[in-house]
Amino acid sequence: MKRLNGIWLPAVLALAACGGGASNEVAVVDLNEVAQATGQDEVIRGRVEGVSNQLTEELRGLLTNMEGQLQAEREKLGTNPAAEDVQRIQALTAQAQQQITQAQAEANRQVTALEAELAEEFRDKVLPLARKEATNRGATILLARDAYVFWSADSIDLTSAVITAWDNLPDDQKTLSAGADVTEPAPEPAAAAPAPAQESGEEAAEEAAEPAE
Repeated sequence: MKRLNGIWLPAVLALAACGGGASNEVAVVDLNEVAQATGQDEVIRGRVEGVSNQLTEELRGLLTNMEGQLQAEREKLGTNPAAEDVQRIQALTAQAQQQITQAQAEANRQVTALEAELAEEFRDKVLPLARKEATNRGATILLARDAYVFWSADSIDLTSAVITAWDNLPDDQKTLSAGADVTEPAPEPAAAAPAPAQESGEEAAEEAAEPAE
C-alpha cells in the first residue's frame, strides 16, 4: 500500500489552497493506517491479485495455443526437414516468444494500472472525511504521514478520527468500483505438466507467461 501516500499529495494542496485563513495550522493523516484499519488494503490487494490470476491464465492459454501450432508445424516436416524449413520453424518460435513477451508486458501494465486506480479511488473517498476533520480543527494544511514527515505531535494526527468517520459511512459509499467484477483471487486450477520445450525460444516464451507480482 505504499502507493497510497504518494497519491495523497493533490489532496494536501487542495486543502491548503482553500484554507483562506491567516493561520497555518497543520494536520496529518496516515492513509496507509486508514486503509489497514478499514480493511480497504485487503480489498485492493484481493482485486489486484484476482485480476493478476485471470491474466496469468490467459497468458498460459496463449502459450499453450502457440506451442500447439508450433508442434503441428514440426510434425508436418517429418523427421528430416530441409534447412529452410528448420529456419522457418525457428522464425515462428521467435515470433511466438515475442508475442508472449508483449502479452506479459500488457498484463503487467493492466495490473499496475488497476492498483493505482483503486488507490486513487480510495484516496478520493477518504479526502472529504479528512478535509472535514481538518477544517473542524482549524487546519489549513493537511499532510500525509509518510517518509517525508519525520515527526508530528499526536494532537494534529487525524488518523483515528478519519477511521471512525469511514466506519460511520453507509456501506455503499465504501465500495471501490475498479475491478469490482473480480472480488477475490481466482484459485489456480490443476493443470497437466506441459510438454518439454523443443526449442530454446519456447522455454523463454513459457517463462514470459507469468506476470510479475
